[in-house]
Amino acid sequence: MDLLDHLQVGDLATVGLSMGGLVVMGMALARPPRVWALGLAATTAAPVTEQERRERLALADEAESTGMEPLVRAMGSRLFGPGADPAVVARVHEMMSRNDPQGSTAALRGRAERPDYRERLRELQVPSWVCVGDHDTWSTAAVTRERVESLREPRTLTLAGVGHLPNLEAPDRFDAALADFLHAAWERRA
Repeated sequence: MDLLDHLQVGDLATVGLSMGGLVVMGMALARPPRVWALGLAATTAAPVTEQERRERLALADEAESTGMEPLVRAMGSRLFGPGADPAVVARVHEMMSRNDPQGSTAALRGRAERPDYRERLRELQVPSWVCVGDHDTWSTAAVTRERVESLREPRTLTLAGVGHLPNLEAPDRFDAALADFLHAAWERRA
């Protein structure tokens, strides 16, 4: 939020996907009066489990010593629904492969310490949008239901046949629904 202050950004809508969802929840909870809408796609509000913590730390250690291939292998197969465009899959895998292992392992270690956002999310009195694919192996129906129950004013969208990257697998449906949500939230704000 300090960067936004420096850039003289006033009130804002925050939207995040996956780890970005954790970032925008943190932003919204840090300065609730500044946020007029919250979008959470393919993310969770629950704390990390001990098993997930161990898996993330082990994967971070492996990628740190051998490079990005372990991350691409472990995560790449879980990112997409069954009908994902092969060109999108190839582009995402290539992008992942080019990442700096140091930054990626730091992100994994950070997510291994993820806090519990559920109770604090109930404090936010803003419209929220929750989007998930029905083939997302991380943001499952149970994870999504728990997140929705933590929000005061959720609007939900489940995209059929889509995995963890709904913005890339179903960009037209994702973009239209997000734009509709933001427009309604803006109108309400005004």
